[in-house]
Amino acid sequence: MLALALANVVHGAAWAQDGGLDAADAALDAGDFARAEGLVRTALRRSPRDPRAHRTLGHALIGLGRMADARTALQEAVRLAPDDSAARSDLATVLLALGDREGALSHLDRAAASPGATAEVHSNRGTLLAAAGRALDAVAAYREAVRLAPDDARNHNDLATALLRAGETAEATREVRRALQLDPRSAAAWNNLGFLRMLRVCLPQAEHALRRALEIDADHLSARLNLGTVLLQLGRRPEAAAEFREILRRAPDHERARAGLVEAERR
Repeated sequence: MLALALANVVHGAAWAQDGGLDAADAALDAGDFARAEGLVRTALRRSPRDPRAHRTLGHALIGLGRMADARTALQEAVRLAPDDSAARSDLATVLLALGDREGALSHLDRAAASPGATAEVHSNRGTLLAAAGRALDAVAAYREAVRLAPDDARNHNDLATALLRAGETAEATREVRRALQLDPRSAAAWNNLGFLRMLRVCLPQAEHALRRALEIDADHLSARLNLGTVLLQLGRRPEAAAEFREILRRAPDHERARAGLVEAERR
């Protein structure tokens, strides 16, 4: 999921003069998106070409669930300030929610090219590139996210995932270990470590990592699927079947779990 910060938006001087900035920020922070919308629209009547105001309006509309209206507001923010990478990233989030993956990636490409692009922009772009099957481009995007935010465990784990898809298992292992150093309770990183160990046929070590992932997050279906696969490879069919059944209890249409259960129950 792409991230979007709803607070701490920097506004223009016209806002500061009448207190609209502080009031709108306070409303966003409190989750009072209707009040925030009203305050921003009042400010825009006074200063209709303030791109930051349009961006803030977009945030309020997102909070209200009015994604099409939020798209309009954020498109105006980008039109008025085409080099604002944060506004483009916000617009990409909305476009993705509306099903426009291509449009979202186009804006993230522009945002990432900006000198002020944040680690979050590059991470969001990596997510879309990975979903599009562009593994090497995703690796490059996540590398930039890691460079900008080297202490963020999620960036290291996302890079590891992209490296895995690109077939770079040795570097993926290093990135997963770094992620776990930064956040030992990252279920996603433990899952990746378990998968990497499974690839190397280090099955007891894979089982340990995957059980650790599930201790942290019992709803992590990918870790449970990988654990079922490892148990199958270890010849522990009843245990594997139990894991696949648990996945199907939580997600009845999970095709890989159903196929795993068929294999586990085969005599």
